[in-house]
Amino acid sequence: MKILTPKQWGTGVRIASFGAQLGVEKRDNARLHALGYPEAPEKIERLTGIQTRYHVRDESSATLAIQAAQGAMRSAHIAPSSIEQLIVSSSSPEQLIPTLASRVHAGLSLPPCPAHSISASCSGFLFALDIATRAVLTGTSHVLVCATETRSRQIDITDHSTGALFGDAAGAAIVQSCPTDEGLLAIGITSQDSGRETVSLGCLRDDRLQMKDGARVYFEAVNGMKQIGEALLESQGLTWEDIDVVIPHQANGRILKRFCWLTEIPEEKAFSNLREVGNTSSASIPVATHQALRTRIKPGQLILMLAIGAGFTAGAALLKADEALVHTAQSVDG
Repeated sequence: MKILTPKQWGTGVRIASFGAQLGVEKRDNARLHALGYPEAPEKIERLTGIQTRYHVRDESSATLAIQAAQGAMRSAHIAPSSIEQLIVSSSSPEQLIPTLASRVHAGLSLPPCPAHSISASCSGFLFALDIATRAVLTGTSHVLVCATETRSRQIDITDHSTGALFGDAAGAAIVQSCPTDEGLLAIGITSQDSGRETVSLGCLRDDRLQMKDGARVYFEAVNGMKQIGEALLESQGLTWEDIDVVIPHQANGRILKRFCWLTEIPEEKAFSNLREVGNTSSASIPVATHQALRTRIKPGQLILMLAIGAGFTAGAALLKADEALVHTAQSVDG
């Protein structure tokens, strides 16, 4: 895996703002059990670490992304006319053609610009952020990155392995240039094909998400985030102790606890909103980072974002929270 370090290009890349949007319907474990999930509410929380998740009613992956993007642009005081590229990550689009990105582009009334969709499962936001970083380094002024998922429409709620895990949400970020000593310090993404059959979802309308080897997914999620995190930290001459806040993919409670144990990170250093919103797939990282900026991140702190996804895919990004980003997140309802 090659680590991209923006300062080596003689410029910096920063995230100007985040935005987030959850599905409208809050479903706690009691409601999930009433709808057919086979375990009792208390056991659901014990198994997953999740108390509630939000599902869509009439919304779509596109409308969630549009709302999250509007929040990010509003927070950063950036008009739609300033956006020069749009990247949308999702593994739950409503249709394949036209692309989800084209629908978001239209919904935001963006000017003519490159708008494309990507899919890297739960690592999708960091894959999109990598693309956005490269665009800024080569002259694009403002890139809008969205990650949006409506997994509730892809799961069988009676399925023990997937029915209680997922929530619907979108996260967005505005990426732009900055001085070299702040913002996004490093980012790395990778894929391997060894896990291509562990989690699957077909293209037919009635296909449902299947987790065929939960134990393998657990092992790969924990070790994959640890390994890619260590690789990125080593490239920057850092250790886990140097990081102020770790934002891992919010997969499930057991994975997060095991990850903290393996890396010897105090659990309070690893930000989690899993209990409140569930696993939101590729929206997990931007939604969690948005909330962490509003509640606990301080200017100058080092933030490590980590993701692992089906396939397997993985990503890591090191962010130095600048004062403007923190102030924007805490002062504006984005």
